[in-house]
Amino acid sequence: MSTFVDIPFDKPVKGPEQKVEQSAFFLTGSHSRITQNGKFVGLKKIQVTGKSIIEHNTTMRGDLAKIKIGYYVVIGEGTVLKPAEKFGDQLSFIDMTIGDYTVIGRHCVIRAWQIGCCCWIGEGSVINNKCVVEDCGMVLENTVLAPGTVVPPYTVFAGNPGRCIGRLPPTFDMIMNEHTHAFYAAFKPEKSATSLTSRTGSSSRTGPSRSGRSGPRHNSHALTRSTRTTNKPSSSNRPPATAARSSNEKKPAAPAQKAKE
Repeated sequence: MSTFVDIPFDKPVKGPEQKVEQSAFFLTGSHSRITQNGKFVGLKKIQVTGKSIIEHNTTMRGDLAKIKIGYYVVIGEGTVLKPAEKFGDQLSFIDMTIGDYTVIGRHCVIRAWQIGCCCWIGEGSVINNKCVVEDCGMVLENTVLAPGTVVPPYTVFAGNPGRCIGRLPPTFDMIMNEHTHAFYAAFKPEKSATSLTSRTGSSSRTGPSRSGRSGPRHNSHALTRSTRTTNKPSSSNRPPATAARSSNEKKPAAPAQKAKE
């Protein structure tokens, strides 16, 4: 009899492609796909390492503290990432770190200090101030973790307030690695018909203009060079010499015509 908790992944894990409009996301240099419909405050302090997906209507408060997101991380739609407070003489905030191969579901509120690698945060969960979800931790959907809660590795928390209800198999890290890779591969932004027509129209307009700009520019240089080279002989003393040469070349032609007569 297994004591491990079933893993409630969103379906399909390796199923059909999730087609979204390409104009709704932008691709970073590290191949992350980030929505253009989110609220990102303090972009200089938000770091997305690579090949992560940030869905629509997400909020990240990088103006409060640094937010670092690892590889192959999925941030669900409508989720809020707000760094935790640190109380002292003055109110300050602590940097937030989200490890690799981690999935945070839709409409979550994350105030944690740290979420480790290969973690699963279910939809509608609230991770309160100063919480820590260690590597390979799972929080089921609609769970509310009390402030300062620590989720140990390979454990499952659920309820309000959240408490441990079971354990995960030792292969959970491999499962999350495979799941996040499959999710990223299935996430396919595609060009819509309107974007295709607009882009092809714009390219047809901009193409000739670019060639027109570059073409006449090079032709004008070539023309100025040719005119300069042709003008140099005319400005020098060469025209009389060329005229003499032309007259000398015409003299033999006249006797030839007389001979024919």
